[in-house]
Amino acid sequence: MINDTLSTLETRIQNVSGLSDSDRSEMLELIATLKSEAASNGEAQPQSVHGALQNLSDAISKQEVQHPQITELVNSMSQVLSNTGI
Repeated sequence: MINDTLSTLETRIQNVSGLSDSDRSEMLELIATLKSEAASNGEAQPQSVHGALQNLSDAISKQEVQHPQITELVNSMSQVLSNTGI
């Protein structure tokens, strides 16, 4: 479930227009980190995932004014992951 959600987010970030290459790369790298943490030993490491989520949230905050829809999507995902204990 989490990997499916992250894959959907990854696809949306890859396809969003108007996002700089560096910002796109940063967000995709953070998603890759989240995927890796979620897959490590079949369970996520809460501290590592929390740090990755914080980094992703910080990167999205920079884009909030230019891309409000993607910001809302990522913030919602971060909240869902947080609520599930990841």
